[in-house]
Amino acid sequence: MNYNYQVYQYQTVVENYIAMRQKPTVVVRNIGPRNILDENKRNEVYDTYRMLLPKGIMSGILNHEIIFIEFDTIEHAETFAIENFPKNPTDGDPDYYISVEVYDDRGRVEYYNK
Repeated sequence: MNYNYQVYQYQTVVENYIAMRQKPTVVVRNIGPRNILDENKRNEVYDTYRMLLPKGIMSGILNHEIIFIEFDTIEHAETFAIENFPKNPTDGDPDYYISVEVYDDRGRVEYYNK
């Protein structure tokens, strides 16, 4: 059978979505904490983030692997990412590593902590 289809990479979908919304956006991917098997350690990590992050964002992180946070300005988005998340995967305990990417209002990556 012959089917018509279009293949998109994840990155392209993210960039197109953000460009369509025209809002600076932080994409948060819960990598380290989500993979902790020791419940006490996982709770310790999440408790640390609960002290740093607003309740709505923390709820998103706890319930989803990937969340999108829109900001009014790229400066606010970058400041939020830099002040609340590790600078890279080897910045401290890897269990605390949560990936963040900051996109401008056209869907271009401006900052990431990889």
